[in-house]
Amino acid sequence: MPQSRPRTEPSLIVGPHDQTDRFAYWPRRFQRGGRVLLPGDPNDPAQFIDVRDLARWILHCVTTERGGVYNSTGRTLPFGEFFAACRELVDTVSEPVWVPTERLLATGVDSWMGVPMWIGDPDCAAVNRVDVSRALAAGLTLRPLADTLADILAWDNARGGPAVEGLTAEAERELLGRVGRTVQGWAV
Repeated sequence: MPQSRPRTEPSLIVGPHDQTDRFAYWPRRFQRGGRVLLPGDPNDPAQFIDVRDLARWILHCVTTERGGVYNSTGRTLPFGEFFAACRELVDTVSEPVWVPTERLLATGVDSWMGVPMWIGDPDCAAVNRVDVSRALAAGLTLRPLADTLADILAWDNARGGPAVEGLTAEAERELLGRVGRTVQGWAV
């Protein structure tokens, strides 16, 4: 008797043609240069999966009749590492300005959608700390972050950017002004 079909529970799914602007925002933002508002702390977790890796793995599970329940997302990495990869990709002159979560929340920034990919709600801290070891053991492979970022930026540039940006340049400047000059800029 064949096993049941795999059931996957992905987190943030990213890749070329993602119209949400959550992920493409960051390499595009670093490409623009200047002062870049970075949310939270460099050690805060980020977790996502390239849609192409997810699709390849689901197809592998189906064709090999591998059943089960899996958390199918990427490995957790520090936001600082993610932002450093974005910055390295475009090699622009930028000034990263880390704004602590408490400071962002105090200004009224929405804890889910206020800054792309940032989750400021402390009750949701586990969202970016999902154990994917079972999926990795079942054959999930993940492409290098630099490849995903390069592909997304190329697609984003080719489309001319999003119709509605995740955080406009004006909104970012205004937010940086609200949090004040006392915020320490940490290089990533």
